[in-house]
Parts: sequence; C-alpha cells; structure tokens
Amino acid sequence: MALSPVEHESREQTLERLFTEHAPALRRFVRARVVGSMDVEDLVQEVYYRLLRMDALAKKLPPGKRSTRSFLLTVANRLIIDRERHHAIRRKNAERLQLMQDSEACSPSPECIALAMDDLQAVSSAIEELKPQWRQAFVLNRFKHMSYHDVAKTMNVSIKTVEKYIGRALLHLRLTLSRD
Repeated sequence: MALSPVEHESREQTLERLFTEHAPALRRFVRARVVGSMDVEDLVQEVYYRLLRMDALAKKLPPGKRSTRSFLLTVANRLIIDRERHHAIRRKNAERLQLMQDSEACSPSPECIALAMDDLQAVSSAIEELKPQWRQAFVLNRFKHMSYHDVAKTMNVSIKTVEKYIGRALLHLRLTLSRD
C-alpha cells in the first residue's frame, strides 16, 4: 500500500487515510511527551487540522510509510514545543499577576503610576512610528496572536517577508525604547 497520496484521492480522503494509518502511532508519541489524555487527543487532532490547512498537502507528504509517519511526528513535535512555550508564557504571566496582586496591598505611589503611564505612552508612540507594514505584521503577531503563516496570508506576503517586517519592528522598538 503506497502512502503517498493517490492521484484520485480528495484532500479529505487523504487526511482520513493518514488518520486511520497513523493516529495510533501519533497518540503513542504524544502520550510519551504530554501529560493528560485530553491533551493527547487535542494534539492529535491539531496535527490533522494543520495538515488540512496546508497548501499542496499531496506534494508535501513524502512517499513511503516511514517517511510519512516521520513527517507527522515532526508536525506533532512542533505542536508540542509550541504548546510548551505557550504554557511557559502563561505560567510566567500568572506569576507576574500574582506578584501584582500581592503588591496591591501596598498601593502604588503617584510617582510609580506616572512612570508606568510614561512607559506605556513611550511604547505606544514607538509602535506608531513603525512603517505601516511593519506595524501591521507586529500587531497581528503580538497582539492578535497570529502565527507568521497566518500573518503572511492576511497581508498577502511571504512568510519570509513577515519575518523581516517583525524583525525590523522589534529592532526599531528596542532601539527607540532603549534611548528613553
């Protein structure tokens, strides 16, 4: 049985076949790396959702069962890494929030409030100074939480261009805010 997509298969048929053939292996792989059975099913479904969103899926799938499985495990591994990063950021934000709540007992002085407002205004001004494309890519990625791929689709540019825009935006912000 050849695992590269059959010429007459629809995208849905290809995904269904891949799911039937590889879901058990994907579950084992994810279960070994993730705690919680709910997360396992979510991640396996997310792998297939990513495949569904891929352009030219048939061309990206390597021929042969082992190569296809390796491809799927790579997609799953990247999702696990993304999820771990996301959870780390959420933990860090929760810790910051807890610190802020703990420090609320000591209400901030008017000077601290004024300094915080100045900082916020400086960041806002620095973002407004960005070239329009840089600002759009930066805002979509950092504030709307869109992936580079999704930003590229929204802006109708390549992923490399999005990387360039966001890199330049971050450099501008770093330079501008470090002067202040």
